[in-house]
Amino acid sequence: MFEKKFGFLRIYFIAMSVLAIVAVITSFVLMRLGMKSKSSEKMVISASFYPEYVIAVNLLEGTEVGVSNLTANVTGCVHDYQLTTADMKNIEESIAVVINGGHMDHFAADAVEKASGGLVLDEVNGVKTPVLINTAKSFEEEYENPHYWMNATLYEKQISEAADGLVDMFRLLKNKSYSSLTGIDNDEIDGIISKINENESNYISKLSEISKKKDELNVSGVKVVCFHEALEYLAEDLGMSVKASLDMDYDTALSAGDLKDIEDTIKKEDVKYILAATGYTTAAEKVASEMGIELIVLDAGTSSSGEGAIKDSYINMYLSNLNIIAGSVK
Repeated sequence: MFEKKFGFLRIYFIAMSVLAIVAVITSFVLMRLGMKSKSSEKMVISASFYPEYVIAVNLLEGTEVGVSNLTANVTGCVHDYQLTTADMKNIEESIAVVINGGHMDHFAADAVEKASGGLVLDEVNGVKTPVLINTAKSFEEEYENPHYWMNATLYEKQISEAADGLVDMFRLLKNKSYSSLTGIDNDEIDGIISKINENESNYISKLSEISKKKDELNVSGVKVVCFHEALEYLAEDLGMSVKASLDMDYDTALSAGDLKDIEDTIKKEDVKYILAATGYTTAAEKVASEMGIELIVLDAGTSSSGEGAIKDSYINMYLSNLNIIAGSVK
């Protein structure tokens, strides 16, 4: 009887030991699967909103660096955007944040300063990510209107500013040997830098399609009123004469006095066309109808049209606008 009881206990303890070992191994495996080593994480660059997102996607194509749009659910401009907790988490996990500048996306700049503890990328302080890359750094003080991307020439400068900022960042990461921060070695960084430079050249070359189409248009001197500041850049880029421009947003309400001033300008200057951005047409439609002039609705480039690849969306947007203008201006 004693031997049977002892044998049972021995089997019991052996079984429990096996289960314990299995539990330890399982926990270890699950822990390893759940952990991400720094080298397995994909570096991410965040963009403040859609125009900068398109630039970053083009510059980082063919690299292992991911690109995120902080305001992917916003379809208009982001002047008054309020960051969410999820946005802050995305910023903190990004190695850099690309912004438009001109105080349009100050929310992102403020968040980067907070997330990085105020440190910037330089030889003295080293680097603490995220790094802020301002695509209008060299010219933003010259222009009050921050919708730079709607001027094709300024957009090219933004591409170059973004490329320079990214390259400078990766060079310092390499020189300072921050492999623990990026999870990549110097050879990989060299490859990323080379690809950014190549992509910058290719993307700017592709913008020549816009220049060719602009040269075909004969709208120089045509008088217009713009119901969105982004379209003021487009009109001026084409040589149009902008007689008035309104800073329209999704919640902008024009007073009776505002509308009268616009109508007076239209009469005085003999304006024949109103340019309005998709989604901001209510007031423009009213004025166009009352004044008996043509309303031309264009894309301000602040969100995806849903057609074609993201990297080609800026060129497609601009060419579409030029085609609409060509078919509307007589």
